Amino acid sequence: MNKFIRFLKGFLLIVFFVIAILATKNYQDLLYESIDIQLIAALLIFSTIVLMLLGGIFVGTIIHELGHLVFGLITGYKFSSFRIGNTCFIKENGKIKIKRMGIPGTSGQCLMLPPQLKKSKIPYRLYNLGGCLLNLVFVFIFLAVTISLYDYPVFHAIFSMLTVTQFVLLINNGIPTRTPYIQNDAQNLIDIAENKEAVHSFYIQLLVSEALSRGLSLSEMPSEWFTMPSDDKLNNSIVSTIAYLACLRELELGNYYSVHKLIRELLQKATNMLGLYKFFLEIEIIYLDVIHQWASKEYVFAKLEELKKPLASFRNSITVTRVLYAVNLIYKNNLAEASKNLQAFERAVKKYPYKQEIEKERKLIELANEVHYKLTHKEEN
Repeated sequence: MNKFIRFLKGFLLIVFFVIAILATKNYQDLLYESIDIQLIAALLIFSTIVLMLLGGIFVGTIIHELGHLVFGLITGYKFSSFRIGNTCFIKENGKIKIKRMGIPGTSGQCLMLPPQLKKSKIPYRLYNLGGCLLNLVFVFIFLAVTISLYDYPVFHAIFSMLTVTQFVLLINNGIPTRTPYIQNDAQNLIDIAENKEAVHSFYIQLLVSEALSRGLSLSEMPSEWFTMPSDDKLNNSIVSTIAYLACLRELELGNYYSVHKLIRELLQKATNMLGLYKFFLEIEIIYLDVIHQWASKEYVFAKLEELKKPLASFRNSITVTRVLYAVNLIYKNNLAEASKNLQAFERAVKKYPYKQEIEKERKLIELANEVHYKLTHKEEN
């Protein structure tokens, strides 16, 4: 089924991009008539169409995230953070501040504080579908403008691209899909609707996000938010996210042995956990193995090679730089590479939105330093 959905989405995306190229015929004819050298005209057409497509996707992403914001506000949610690309607008101490934080595989995100649960229910459908709904509205708006500007080739081409990119984002988020790292709005909606525990888990996740924006660490939040779900519910991606957060909280509390065991069990049980969270749990296992020498160097290096692709994708993550720092410092004794990891960490934290997470990562870096110091002095003695 997943293969069919991916094929369907790919087919529809190709169709819409072909339509986009055909819709700019007036613009192409204008350039061919205006420029004598056909090669230059062709290159100019190609480059401007690409720019219009990229611009359309950027505009469409803003519209999509605004849809989540608007429909969230309508259904009782309150603003927490709004991200486009790596630029994040976050509410901090009652003020909106600009920070930098990107998640590979996502072009934006709108997080909000949900209304209070009533009889284990919250209005989650419009909030999750809001992006697609606003994209759909703008499909018709841009289409109407495109038709009205038929005699103006440049503007006709621009609004043709805007119309098509709205369709693309609508399809990309409206047809349920899981990717290697994340899943889209439609899949989230299906998983939330699966059972009451998923609705509650979705609610808690938004509370956690809002609490982080207020400067609270996971260990300072109510412990009942992080109750480990029962095994039979862990295959739900929304529910398993609570288990993921519970593991991070245990790590923050310094319960290293128990969280090491907990993560290993969770990775076996929660088969539908988001790939993003699986990856971060896997590298926390590596960190703990290195800090406590619970695994051989050969095992750790093999595991890093296995995770080579996601490590490259998340190379600017403060967690990834911290884990690689520990590996290079303790298991490889490569001070030069460790220093580069530390520099990358410092670059990443400059605009990182959550100060308490930065403090947690610094403590774990300091723990790595302490282990390295003990090991080197033990060898000297």
